[in-house]
Amino acid sequence: MLDSIKNIFLPKTLFGRLIILPSVSVFLGFLIITFLAGYNQYSFVKEELEHDSKVIIKELSASLEKYLLLHDYGEIESIMRRFSLIEVIQSISLIDENSMPLLTIRKDVNKELQLEINTDKKYTNIEKHAGFFFTEDNHSYFSYKPIGNSVKKKWVMVEMSKEIGYARLMDLLLLVNITGIILIGFLSFIIYKIIYQPLKHIEYLTSFSSTLHKSYGVNCEVNSSIYEINSLADSLNQLSQELLKNQAIRTKQNEELRVFNTELTSRVEEEVLKNREKDILLLNNSRLAALAEMIGNIAHQWRQPLNAIALLIQSLQISYELDALNKKEFNEFVDDSLLQVDYLSRTIDDFRDLTKDEIDNEPFNVSEILSKTFRLIEPSLMNASIQSTLDIQDGIICHHSSANALSQAIINILNNAKDALIQQDVNEKEIHIQLKQVGTTIEISINDNAGGIPTEIIEKIFNAYFTTKHQSNGTGLGLYISKKIINKEMDGRLEVINNAKGACFRIVFSNSRRIC
Repeated sequence: MLDSIKNIFLPKTLFGRLIILPSVSVFLGFLIITFLAGYNQYSFVKEELEHDSKVIIKELSASLEKYLLLHDYGEIESIMRRFSLIEVIQSISLIDENSMPLLTIRKDVNKELQLEINTDKKYTNIEKHAGFFFTEDNHSYFSYKPIGNSVKKKWVMVEMSKEIGYARLMDLLLLVNITGIILIGFLSFIIYKIIYQPLKHIEYLTSFSSTLHKSYGVNCEVNSSIYEINSLADSLNQLSQELLKNQAIRTKQNEELRVFNTELTSRVEEEVLKNREKDILLLNNSRLAALAEMIGNIAHQWRQPLNAIALLIQSLQISYELDALNKKEFNEFVDDSLLQVDYLSRTIDDFRDLTKDEIDNEPFNVSEILSKTFRLIEPSLMNASIQSTLDIQDGIICHHSSANALSQAIINILNNAKDALIQQDVNEKEIHIQLKQVGTTIEISINDNAGGIPTEIIEKIFNAYFTTKHQSNGTGLGLYISKKIINKEMDGRLEVINNAKGACFRIVFSNSRRIC
């Protein structure tokens, strides 16, 4: 209910407010004016009736006074009837000295004149007045005036109806209200023509401006008599045309940018391919270097068993020439020779296992790979007078990456440690290798006692082509390739720190399967 009243007197639309609010204001103003006018008119009607009653009763008294002296009541009645025809007069009474009515002419409901003679009604308080006086009740005004001599003084009473005055007042109020309604309608028409239509133009311009991003290049047609609205329309049209030009420029720039991006993408792909080929070349070079290192290690490994086989052959030849060869010595020779050959065969198998192609992400035994790698490089370490120890936790399995890639990284680190020990000319050269697993994390640590890596270069040792060796002795790719293998292929990390004796390289990776 309250919302309905609110919507009536405070509409949501601007047009409604422009019409309703001024109309209500004008209506309330006319109510106030009508009230004040009615109040003033009421006082004016009362004063007018008092004035009219004085004039009428004075003339009536003057007309009756002569006939009262003659006691000509017929003429008196005639005069009273003639005055009773006045519209505002309701009744006229002639009152005797005892305040009793002698003769009364009264209008009935049909405005017909009725004669009343010697009624029992008595007018009180007349004797208190010496001359003209005026009274009223809810319906009429009463004026009294004495006539005749003081001994037998009589009174004339004229009753004037208030209804006539009220009718005049209502006619006036009706005229005021009709005038107010006409003014409200005229005001609404003026508001519509002068304010609402321009506001509709502004609403249209606002809607057009809010959709310029969809309708640029389109002219906004507004024919208004208001300069500011036409100026706004012209500005929006200029903005629309500018947007159209800017759109054409932007389209051209976008096309140029698309072509540039296509060319840039092609160049990036070419550079990525070149870098990939470069990485493959570096990896192959590093692997070839590692293979050459391992072949050298195999040469060291084979020298001792080959010497042993040569000694056995010489011993066999001497025994044969001295005719001292018997079956027992011959069997011992065969057993010793087969033992040395088996050692050579195992060396070849280890080398083949670590260089053959394999399937990536196939589970492998980290403990066995580390043992085979160590066996291949151990002769080279021994030849350099390096004491090496191996601390391996058995049964550690890795479910992703490449066993050969891990072996290559370890060989590169061990060769780097060996070169550092030789370069620093340490008396008791030591390398300690440890393999352990904590939870799902596998950790391989390689420690040496070469005194550590200088602080100023420790952050650079994994950079490509960085080496502290002579140019003929090093390429600077070993540790770079090792970090690339551990970080990218095994999703792990390769780091180095200095400890009390030397450098410690740590390889850390997970044994769980890689999530693709």
